[in-house]
Amino acid sequence: MHATFSRKLFDLQVMRICRFVLCASLLASCGGPVPTQEEIKQDTRDNRAAQLVRVADTTREGGDFSSAMHLYARAAAMRLDWAVPLKRLGETAIVAGQFARARNAYQKASNIDPSDIENHLGIGRVDLKTGEYDSALASFETAARLDPEDNRGHNGAGVTLDLMGQHARAQDRYITGMEKAPDNLPLQNNLGLSLALSGEHTEAIDVLQKASAAAGSGHETRSNLALVYGLMGDEENARLTASIDLKPAEVANNLSYFARLRAMSFEDRVKAVFGLVK
Repeated sequence: MHATFSRKLFDLQVMRICRFVLCASLLASCGGPVPTQEEIKQDTRDNRAAQLVRVADTTREGGDFSSAMHLYARAAAMRLDWAVPLKRLGETAIVAGQFARARNAYQKASNIDPSDIENHLGIGRVDLKTGEYDSALASFETAARLDPEDNRGHNGAGVTLDLMGQHARAQDRYITGMEKAPDNLPLQNNLGLSLALSGEHTEAIDVLQKASAAAGSGHETRSNLALVYGLMGDEENARLTASIDLKPAEVANNLSYFARLRAMSFEDRVKAVFGLVK
């Protein structure tokens, strides 16, 4: 009797074990492989990095660029294969005037994702501001090659070439961009300014008059048209055009500025003109 009871007890234990093994097997087959401790830690780091970027975005919107950059850098250090915090760090550093830091961030982002044109455009913008024109041009050319449909690469290359004094090549780049985006106002504005700087004032006025009449055109295009009249020394048309958007005192200030532009060296004039254009 005792042996029979023990046998039954053993059988029940075996059945319980079998049920446990079966349940565990079903759970494993339904839920996939159990993550390792390192994978769990990495998921935690990734989530924490994403949270830091969100906080940094809010901080940047509030105008605290220094704290935002610190948070972006922390997020980038947590997730070494993620380019987003590095790009945001680069954008913020440009606004803060920390160009070396911006370039370093964009370069690291580009190393992670070389196919993302935002990284190349960012490097180009930094190099443009610091006068590294050859490098800026290479970055804008890369962006244009990676995405020919995105006009920012063409526009950046055009501005760079204008600053290098190569206006004919610059105009070719603006026109190339306009072939895909004929109504793009930044391209039209920069083409008009480039034509004016190369002495083709009639063509410049024609481009900017058409641009200022286009839907969505506004103050910036008319300001550039007034600027071209000012560069020509046509103060009457400069005054009339500027008066559309500005008060008399502001118009007078612009006319004085145009006179200073005409007195500048050619190189300084080009830099001053494109300092007004984003």
